[in-house]
Amino acid sequence: MITQLTHVMANILKIHKAIKSLPDTRIRKSKLIFHSSVIVFIYGMMLQIPSINSMLNDRTKRARLQKVSEGPLPSDTTMGAHLAMADPQDLAKALYGANKAAIEEGALEGGSVDGKLVVAYDGVEHFVSKPIMCKYCHFRPATGSEEPEMFHRSLIVSTVGRDLGFHLILGLEGLKPTDSSLKAEGETTAAIRLAEEMHGEYGRIADYATADALYLKSPFINTLLKQGTHVIARIKDERYGLFKEAKALFESGQGRMEDMDFAYKDPVSKKTWSVEVWMAGQYKFASCDTPLKVWRFDVEPPYGEKETMYIATTDLDATAEFVWKCAHFRWDLELSGIKQLKERYNFDHNYAHDAIRQVSILIALAFNIRALTFGFFKPKLRNGLLSMLEATNIMSDELLKMRKPLTRLWLKLGSG
Repeated sequence: MITQLTHVMANILKIHKAIKSLPDTRIRKSKLIFHSSVIVFIYGMMLQIPSINSMLNDRTKRARLQKVSEGPLPSDTTMGAHLAMADPQDLAKALYGANKAAIEEGALEGGSVDGKLVVAYDGVEHFVSKPIMCKYCHFRPATGSEEPEMFHRSLIVSTVGRDLGFHLILGLEGLKPTDSSLKAEGETTAAIRLAEEMHGEYGRIADYATADALYLKSPFINTLLKQGTHVIARIKDERYGLFKEAKALFESGQGRMEDMDFAYKDPVSKKTWSVEVWMAGQYKFASCDTPLKVWRFDVEPPYGEKETMYIATTDLDATAEFVWKCAHFRWDLELSGIKQLKERYNFDHNYAHDAIRQVSILIALAFNIRALTFGFFKPKLRNGLLSMLEATNIMSDELLKMRKPLTRLWLKLGSG
C-alpha cells in the first residue's frame, strides 16, 4: 500500500519532483537535506503522526521515516527551520500542480453532484497559541477566566458531494490579520483572492460553489459569476431585503411547491431526509450582476428536529432538489474535510510557528495524496472494509519492514 501511494505521489502527481525544485536558501548547507525534510514531513502527515516531535523523537516512528529520507533525519528543531525556509507560494504551486495532474488523469470527471462539479468555501481557525505570536496571528483578547489567544485563520475550498467518492482540497488561503477585524469581511476578502488565484491556475473548474450565509456578498458572487461558476448560499440575515420579502411571501401561504417535494437517501449513511419545497421567485440583490432565486426548504432529517433553510442561488434554472443537495453537501467540507484535518492530521497543532502557512499547505497536500490514491487511482484499496486508521496502520507496518528506502523507488519511477 505504501508503494502504491508513493507511485501516485511521485509518478503521477510529480510531487517529489516539485519539492526537489524548491530553492534551498540556507547559507551554510549541511548533510541534512532541506528537500528531504519537506518530503519526510509529508509522509509523516500521510501516516497521521500528530507532531514533528513524535515524528523524529519517537524511536519507532523515526525508524519508519528513515525509509523516506535521502539522508540522516533532522532534529525536530531543524525540520521546523527547514519548513520555514520554503516559500508558501512555491508550496501552493506544488499543491496546484498535483491537483492539475490529477484532473488531467480524469479525477474530477463526471462531477460530484448530479454530473456537476460542486465546491464549498469555508473558513477555519487553527494553530491556537497562547504565549507565541507571529505576523500572521489573529488575536483574541482575554474574557473572564480565559487567557488571551493567538490563532491563525484559513479559508479552504474543497470538492463536495457523493459522486466522486473522495474530496479534494483545491485551494487554501491564510487570512491576514489586516483583512478586517470583522470575520465576514475577512473571509469574503480572502475568498475573492483565492478564487482569482485558483482561476489563474485551473481556469474554470467548478460549476457551482456553495457557501454559508457569510459569503452572500455581491463582490464574491460577481467574482465567481465572471469565472462561470454559479453560487448557492444560505440566507440567515433578516436585514436583507430579499430575505424579508421571501419570508413575508411564505408566511402569507404563497410559494408552496408540493409537486417539487422529495426525499433524499444518502448512499453512504443510508439515512433519508424528507424535504418540503417553497419557492419565492427572483430578487435583485445589492450590486449582483444577476438576480437571485430564493428557495425555502423544510427539512425533516433522519435525526433531530425539523429545520427550515432559506437558500439563494444565481442559477435561475436549477431544480429544487439540486439546490438543496448542494447546500446540504456543504457540510462535507466541515465533516469530511476540516474535521479530518483537525482529528487525523492535527490541523490545530502548532507544528512550527514560523512555518504555519507552509505546514497548512503540506497538510492539504498529504490529505489530497491519500484521497486520490484510495479514492481514484487505486479504488480497490477503498473497498468499504478498510478504515482510514487501518490504512494508516498498514502503511506504517510496511514502511518499518521495507529493506530498501523509498528513495530507490523514486529513482526507479524517474522522479529523483
